[in-house]
Amino acid sequence: MTTNRSYDNGMSDSSSAATDLDLRLVRYFIAVAEHRHFGRAAADLRIAQPSLSRQIRQLEAQVGARLLDRDRQGTRLTEAGDAFLPRARALLRSAAQAAAAASSDAARKAAAGFSVFTAISMLVGAFIACVAAALGGLQRDEHP
Repeated sequence: MTTNRSYDNGMSDSSSAATDLDLRLVRYFIAVAEHRHFGRAAADLRIAQPSLSRQIRQLEAQVGARLLDRDRQGTRLTEAGDAFLPRARALLRSAAQAAAAASSDAARKAAAGFSVFTAISMLVGAFIACVAAALGGLQRDEHP
């Protein structure tokens, strides 16, 4: 069965699991990968270490691969984690750029809308002033 929804580019539900990644979990993974230690990553993220461990397991379940291995020396990336890390960083950069572009576009449209609204308001105000002046002149002509 193929769906044709604009938000999933026509991908079926079985192939869209990777597109449903939680960016928060991706950010958590990057922190652990950079610190090479769950405790330090948790402190940096200001979350509890057990919660971070659960979040990383959830991400691993979503991607279908073990991304990190723990041992006595700390935490290291698996082969899958090594492959995922640069793409995870790119994903967060892309999300930040998309949010910034949307925000910038919304601000530009709001400013343009304000400018149009202001111009129309000024024109309407000027029109009303002209009509009032003309009516006032007519009234003076009728009643000297």
